Parts: sequence; C-alpha cells; structure tokens
Amino acid sequence: MNQPPETPRDTIRDLPELLADLASELRKLFMTELALAKAEMSESARSAAQGIGMIVAAALVTLIAVQTLVVAAVIGLAQAGLGWLAATLIVGGVLVLAALIFAMLARKRLSGNALKPKRTAEQIRKDLSLTEEMTHG
Repeated sequence: MNQPPETPRDTIRDLPELLADLASELRKLFMTELALAKAEMSESARSAAQGIGMIVAAALVTLIAVQTLVVAAVIGLAQAGLGWLAATLIVGGVLVLAALIFAMLARKRLSGNALKPKRTAEQIRKDLSLTEEMTHG
C-alpha cells in the first residue's frame, strides 16, 4: 500500500532549536529597529538644529528691528517731520514681521510632533502585527 515517504530526521527540528531560532530572529529584528530609530533620531536632530538656526535668525532680525525702531524714534524726535519717521517705522515694522515669520517656522520645526520617530513607530506596529499573525495562524 501507499505509505507516506519517511521524513529524514535532520529536517525535523526540536522545539528548543525552534525557540533558539525565534530568539535569534527577534534579536535581529530588535537590532534593526534600533538602527532605524537611531537614524531617525539623527534626522530629527538635524531638523532641530535648523530650527535653532531659525531662532538665531529671528533674534538677529528682531535686534535689527528694535534698533531701527529706536533710530526712528530718535529721528522723529530730532526732526519732528513725518517723512523720515514714517519711512523708518515702515522698515522697522517689516523687520518685526520677518522676525515673527522666522519664529513661527522655528516653532514648527521644534515641535514635539515634528521630532517623533514616526517611521520607526509604524515599522514596529507592522512587525508586531506580522508576529501576531504568524504566532496565531
């Protein structure tokens, strides 16, 4: 009669060997996820550095704006004429507006949400889902 072919002993793996392989694969997965997290944090650090640069730019522009407004006040008091004063106040106002724009851009780059390792978190969710599917059939 037809009997199923015998499976060679070396293709059947014992439970301890399977568990050791699982532990090894989980370790590799963890190390890969750790490397991804490090890369993403490095990227976040670069973004934070850019945000800090924009804060410095905002501070510099604000300093220039304040100096311009001070000069406008001095010229206004010295000359008491509207022409020079109006022109200087307009320039100072534009510089203050530029400083506000820099500050808002920096705030966006330095927000907690912008610095989160989103790709790593998504990959971990996928790995957990896949592991759950594999273990529960």
